[in-house]
Amino acid sequence: MKFTPEVKSTILLWLRNGCFRFQACAAAGISRRTLNAWETTAREDPNGEHAEFVEQMQIAEDSARAKLAAINNALATGTMLQQPDGAKNPIVLEQVNIKALHFQMERGGDRSWGEIQKLEHTGKDGAPLETGPAKVIILPAKETD
Repeated sequence: MKFTPEVKSTILLWLRNGCFRFQACAAAGISRRTLNAWETTAREDPNGEHAEFVEQMQIAEDSARAKLAAINNALATGTMLQQPDGAKNPIVLEQVNIKALHFQMERGGDRSWGEIQKLEHTGKDGAPLETGPAKVIILPAKETD
């Protein structure tokens, strides 16, 4: 697929609306592998058009995350969501699916909203795990016909 203005604008639109990159690629009619190739080209030529597009994608994703954070804050504090001047489609907070909002925030982008889990392994009754030298078992070779 060619690196066209139409494909780029479609990807940026979907990213600004909070979609993941693989979803934006599908909407634009390209594979995720194609986008990966464009990102590789951007790293190889940091001053080229691909690098500029990758930066625009990051800005679009950051904008979507900011929108999600603003909605979350409005829901958590019970305050009115401030819309940008000239917003045509105001967000009705009563219609926001809070579970879907949190899912998107936890799994999108840089993971800064993700749940942190800590897992600790212990031995019997909470004692430290016992470790020792590795055991190597040598099995006899199988006979072949």
